[in-house]
Amino acid sequence: MRGRGTKWLDTFYTYFEDNKDRNITFDEVIDCMYQKVNRVEASFCSKMLSIINPNMPVLDQ
Repeated sequence: MRGRGTKWLDTFYTYFEDNKDRNITFDEVIDCMYQKVNRVEASFCSKMLSIINPNMPVLDQ
């Protein structure tokens, strides 16, 4: 997660913590990150989602 910046990391981990007990969607994660930090990181968002819901795939490229 190097090079993402403090704002991105804070937003990512705050969203993760706030939603770890919800059945969130990939679209929700992407939309939130884009709205808050104006950056789409599909790979990291899919990893977050797959930790919350192990049935979800990880996008790596």
